[in-house]
Amino acid sequence: MKVMVIVKATKSSEAGQMPSELLLMEMGKYNEELVKAGIMKAGEGLKPTSQAKRVRFHGQDRTVTDGPFAETKELIAGFWIWEVASMQEAIDWVKRCPNPILEDSDIDIRPLFGIEDFAESDPTEEIRNQEKQLSQQITMNEATVGPYPFFAGRCEEALAFYEKAVGAKTTVFNALAQDGKIDMPLTKTFWSPLYGMLTDKFGIGWMVMVAGPAA
Repeated sequence: MKVMVIVKATKSSEAGQMPSELLLMEMGKYNEELVKAGIMKAGEGLKPTSQAKRVRFHGQDRTVTDGPFAETKELIAGFWIWEVASMQEAIDWVKRCPNPILEDSDIDIRPLFGIEDFAESDPTEEIRNQEKQLSQQITMNEATVGPYPFFAGRCEEALAFYEKAVGAKTTVFNALAQDGKIDMPLTKTFWSPLYGMLTDKFGIGWMVMVAGPAA
């Protein structure tokens, strides 16, 4: 079953307060565990509603309202999409999550509708087949190659080889992040002496890690 795991907004998230470096590290490790378990399909944090728009539908009319929006408890600050075996599995994973907000916070777990839930309204399965085709098209549109090379202590030798073989140029973490964004600053973690995550200007994600004890 698929579920949306919803991080509810708080006063601090609506105020735009950013997470600490420690929390970013903890959340990065947690997300890594979700991915390795084959559970996490998507996940993003949301900017406060002061930067949002709301479109109200009334018959044929559409009215756009600028944020921020009232009733913080009804807003969300982020979400994941998970595929789990049961609601209990989702609950168990949520309990392991670091507190994603600076103060006390809530996380909701909402099951997603599947096309099978609309079987009575789709007796010919025409809609089911259309949804399957759309899902396949989305997968093809978003397909990317994401290599994670590990050189087992032979990094300098490997870089020298690629420089010669394909004309590659050796660069650094900050150069890759130029015109992109640093998702997790390059720093020491409990699993690596140097680890960081970034998204380059082309939208390609990078994880840079030095192997060995954190010390």
